[in-house]
Parts: sequence; C-alpha cells; structure tokens
Amino acid sequence: MTLYSYLISKIERKNYREPRLLNKLIEKLPIPRDVHPSTGWILHYKVGFGFALFYHLTWNKYKPFRNMPTAITMGLINGLLGIGVWDRVFKIHPHPPDIDHRAFYRHLIIAHGIYGAGAYFGYLLTRERK
Repeated sequence: MTLYSYLISKIERKNYREPRLLNKLIEKLPIPRDVHPSTGWILHYKVGFGFALFYHLTWNKYKPFRNMPTAITMGLINGLLGIGVWDRVFKIHPHPPDIDHRAFYRHLIIAHGIYGAGAYFGYLLTRERK
C-alpha cells in the first residue's frame, strides 16, 4: 500500500504519502517539538499492523471470509474508515497540509483495497508453512 502511495504520488505529482503527511501534521502543531522523520512511518505502520492483526484473527475464526474478494472488501472498508479519520484530523488541525482532499480520499480507497489483497497473500504464505 505504501509503495503504491509513493508511486502514485510521483506519477500524479501530488502528496499521497501517508507517512510524510503525518509528519507534516505533527510538525505544524502549535506545540514546539522536534519531529523525527521516521515518526510518520512508525505511526503509519502501527495502524497497518493493527489492520493486519484484525484480518488475521478474522480469517482464522471465519473460514468463509478466507478469499481474495473478501480481503479486498475488508481493505476497502478500512479505506473508508481511514478517510473518516484523515478527514476529521484535517478539520480539527490548526494548520492542515494543503492537498486535494477528494483525490487523496479516492487514492486511500484504492490503496487500502491493494493492502487487503497484500495482507491476504501474506496470510496465505504463513498458512502454507504450517
């Protein structure tokens, strides 16, 4: 998902790089602070790990959900959740980054669908080792 975000950012010449946007949001808070460049990455991957754990637990418990269409759907639903979070953050932040929100949100839906597919491939790889 993150690789997709960086690739599309480069192609469309827009900032869809979630870790960098997170850093910008933190840097522009009215509280003085030093923001390490890895902060956005850490936050982004913590959320991604949470999604992956949820997917893994769901697929272990509910066998009918173990398929690619469901994995992509789960990713799309997480994309909608992500849009809700990003939109709220942009609205309450005193100095949000100047980005095209509609394009960014469209990007998030696609990226999370890709994430769901990638998470499912990862799940299948771990299952085959057992």
